[in-house]
Amino acid sequence: CFNMLLLAATTERECWQGTKRLLAELGELGYRASAKKAQLCQMGVVYLRYTLQDGKRWLTEARKRTVTQIPTPATPRQVREFLGTAGFCRLWIPGFATLAAPLYPLTKESGEFRWTSEHQKAFENIKEALLTAPALALPDLTKPFILYVDERAGVARGVLTQALGPWERLVAYLSKKLDPVASGWPTRLKAVATVALLVKDADKLTLGQQITVVAPHSLKSIICQPPDRWMTNAWMTHYQSLLLTERVVFASPAILNPACKVIYVTSRGQVFQTGTQTEAVS
Repeated sequence: CFNMLLLAATTERECWQGTKRLLAELGELGYRASAKKAQLCQMGVVYLRYTLQDGKRWLTEARKRTVTQIPTPATPRQVREFLGTAGFCRLWIPGFATLAAPLYPLTKESGEFRWTSEHQKAFENIKEALLTAPALALPDLTKPFILYVDERAGVARGVLTQALGPWERLVAYLSKKLDPVASGWPTRLKAVATVALLVKDADKLTLGQQITVVAPHSLKSIICQPPDRWMTNAWMTHYQSLLLTERVVFASPAILNPACKVIYVTSRGQVFQTGTQTEAVS
């Protein structure tokens, strides 16, 4: 069944015409639309508990409260529920996988459940990150994407953006934990695994559009080389098939701050980051 339908148009007239056709089609199929819940021909709407307006999307206050009002977990199941609920908002949270890392061991049913100050800090940091979540640009599938990547402590971190004039608009924060095998590889090979993991994750938003990868290392030459003792042929073939395509472009390596591994991306003068430090960008 249909739950929530979103109809977009470039003009108010087109929106009204499209709405009438949509309602007529739904009626012929035997469906009813709720007049109480309808948001007709508006410049901004709330859809799936996100606010959509001016080409951007925000977390609604209701969605934020759903997470921030969760009490301190007392069981593994409650930890899983918290991570699952907060995970729906992970695109808005820089380095979500890093913030949540201390909590994942507590999701297992086996063993004693011990909630420490480290877990409480991670729990509160995730909530705080939600309260300060920025607006994200809606992906424009007519334009290419830019993916800034970095890896620290076995976590792949990325910032997905799109150009808007001289600026870059933030589309999403991405973060994933590398698997145990890749986490033990040398730095350059970990960088390859990081890019592959985040490019695949970004596909959910880019839908196969061209993406330019900015990483701390020159990766294309590494991917083209035969695998060494650290990596099997199967792994290298997988990375080559994913990354050596026309839609993936490797930019010149970006020298990131080695002390804090911060990625800076500006959007109308705003600073976005995956680390903990900021600096002014003109």
